[in-house]
Amino acid sequence: MKKVVFVCFSFFSFFLVTVSGFASGFERFPFEAPPAPEIIIPRSDEVDLTGKDSLECKWISLKPAEVDHFELKLYKGYNMYESGLMFSENAPSDKNFLLIKAETFEQGQVYTICLRQISYGGEKSDKAFVSFKIIGK
Repeated sequence: MKKVVFVCFSFFSFFLVTVSGFASGFERFPFEAPPAPEIIIPRSDEVDLTGKDSLECKWISLKPAEVDHFELKLYKGYNMYESGLMFSENAPSDKNFLLIKAETFEQGQVYTICLRQISYGGEKSDKAFVSFKIIGK
């Protein structure tokens, strides 16, 4: 009888250890969207383009190994509506900046840059965005 109890207890213990180990492998959802990139430039509320040919938009990725490409959009004003879209471009994962021609901007106007990273599986990150006003051109 002791052998039967011991075998049952051993089997039950092995089952619990196996199930808990298996379940811990699913802490992260397999199709979880990548984290949003962080926009480094432009960082201020006002941008002066006097004497410059372009505005540099630069960012860092928090998980670069998961990124297929970046999607950058420039909107006129604070709202990110399709009607205000002025510029849209995809950048490869090994690139961390884009240049937007200075002639795209008007002095005194507010613009919003929206950036997302797209994973190899097609999942889109949350939007990273920054708004700024052109004070000189």
